Amino acid sequence: FLGTRQSGLPVLRVGDIIRDTEILLAARKDAFELLEGDPGLCDPGHRLLGETVQLRWGRELNLMERG
Repeated sequence: FLGTRQSGLPVLRVGDIIRDTEILLAARKDAFELLEGDPGLCDPGHRLLGETVQLRWGRELNLMERG
């Protein structure tokens, strides 16, 4: 109640490359499959993801496309 830690949100955990190898590989596979089927993330079910990626990494992605 009086502490500085925000309540209501789970603690963000970062994957451990050794412990979480299976789930990280599965997530990578799923990501590549999603982008293969919808490279622009334009399908209605992917639009929010596409907008989020653009907001977060849009500038870096645009720089990569020019190279």
